[in-house]
Amino acid sequence: MAASAGADERRNEIIREAAALFNARGYYNTSMEDIAEAVGLRKPTLYWYVSRKEEILYIIHDRIVDNLTERHESRLGSGLSNAELLRLAMLDLMEQIPEFPGYISAFHENYRELNGEMQQEIKVKRDHYFHMIVDVMQNGIDAGEFRYDDAKSATLAFFGMSNWVYRWYDPSGPFSLQQIAERFWDIFMYGVAASPKKQKDESTASTIVDEMN
Repeated sequence: MAASAGADERRNEIIREAAALFNARGYYNTSMEDIAEAVGLRKPTLYWYVSRKEEILYIIHDRIVDNLTERHESRLGSGLSNAELLRLAMLDLMEQIPEFPGYISAFHENYRELNGEMQQEIKVKRDHYFHMIVDVMQNGIDAGEFRYDDAKSATLAFFGMSNWVYRWYDPSGPFSLQQIAERFWDIFMYGVAASPKKQKDESTASTIVDEMN
């Protein structure tokens, strides 16, 4: 048991170091030899823990999407509103940046480097998570919580706002990831107009008047 635990920890260390190298150098520019050197192993020994670089990429994807799915599933049936479920999902997406340092860029930028079988397995999991968020959107629409009537495009906008924060987030900047999540959530839910509904109504009324004249 102790030996197995030690091997698991060593494998986790390899994944962490590989993710850091992918983040710093890029996936293509990182070799198995680079990874072996980073963790203080000979290259043949490295292959005892992982069969190839692509397996590491698969594990990175698998861990991230499983983490997101498990967090979201743990809240379903808890009585939270659809709006609150979405707010927490947005926070989950941003909290992964420090929780999985180096993983996020590989997750978003190197998905297509997975081979057919590995890519398909991850696609099934990613699609499952995406559709769970679509379901929350649709539930909110059906309940009258959300005025937008296209759950899928709203979900795409939701991920579009959240997924690229890792590209520009600066830990030394004025806002924490939690604060950024709250600000983005406010923009997503309420927009940036001072009074969106009022302005939309006034615009519609103005168009009608113009057409009558």
